[in-house]
Amino acid sequence: MKKDFTNYDWVQAILLYGLNAGTHKAALFKTLAKFHEQGISTIHWNDLAKTYLDIYINRLKKDPRPQQSNPFRRSVQEHIFYKLKLNQIKKDEAIQIISNEGFNDVVPRFQSFGRDSNTLKNHFYEFDFGKKIILTNNFLSLTKVEMNELKNQAEIKHNMLEGAYLIKRDNFVLENDIRAIYLKKGTERKDLSDQREFLIAYQGNICFLCGQLLLKDETAPVEHLLQRDILKHDKEWNLTVSHEICNRDKLDAIVGEHYIEKLFFRNENIIGSNHPWKSKIIKDLGKTKAKRRKTLFYHYNNVKTALTHSGKTNYWMGNKDYNRENDKFFHRFLTIKNNGKI
Repeated sequence: MKKDFTNYDWVQAILLYGLNAGTHKAALFKTLAKFHEQGISTIHWNDLAKTYLDIYINRLKKDPRPQQSNPFRRSVQEHIFYKLKLNQIKKDEAIQIISNEGFNDVVPRFQSFGRDSNTLKNHFYEFDFGKKIILTNNFLSLTKVEMNELKNQAEIKHNMLEGAYLIKRDNFVLENDIRAIYLKKGTERKDLSDQREFLIAYQGNICFLCGQLLLKDETAPVEHLLQRDILKHDKEWNLTVSHEICNRDKLDAIVGEHYIEKLFFRNENIIGSNHPWKSKIIKDLGKTKAKRRKTLFYHYNNVKTALTHSGKTNYWMGNKDYNRENDKFFHRFLTIKNNGKI
């Protein structure tokens, strides 16, 4: 099969028929093309990250558009660009983040088309992940004319993907404004495991989302009820503990208002105690009960706006009234699962 197509044909296949959940393949090809122009075959990982990041920075500076298909998330590249724009990080830090996180999927999967990952395995490059990429003669032998044509095709593909993603993000500008509010005061993610025991005790050893008991041998995750991807902090007022299956199932979805009411009363119960969280919650949400409720719903509505696209809010299970505490099928499923029957 390989011999029926030229290397030029195969790059076209990758660009046109690769599985594109983001613009990463187009950007990686343009990155590799720059080293091709210089006749460099061994690309050190840091140099790869810098060139790759510069392509995104230059692009997003001119016309910031979404870089992945999921309308409820930003790509690693977008996160870094906006952090740089708001002076949250330095360029060297940005390159290091790309080096560590930006190539997890695209480098291993670039040499594939459709779901075929075997035909072109190591055809255009081999890689030692995190260290280097070595371009093969199949890539280096592409002529200048061929490379210029392929770069043009990669640019067209990049534009097309951005346009398709933008259609899903009808409130893209407003979403960016909301995200910027939190990013300016955002903090790096921290380990929250030390909060688990307190939360479990305060929740009466039940899952915040479904209201069922947490098993003794289960390491229930501490979760952000409102998405950390938007809020950019680990403030105590937004932390709960849930079953892993509930946490995973909710994922990028927004919960209905009844969960925010539940969170409000949970926070008020903590304020009624002498736990150190009391002063932190008051500082973050307000000195009076009315102010705290208003602030909590302010954050909720911001997150909800950011997770609403094409007039459709990404509610958990697609329903603003969904309450797992009343989901009889899930409770039965969880009981059977916990008894080891499935």
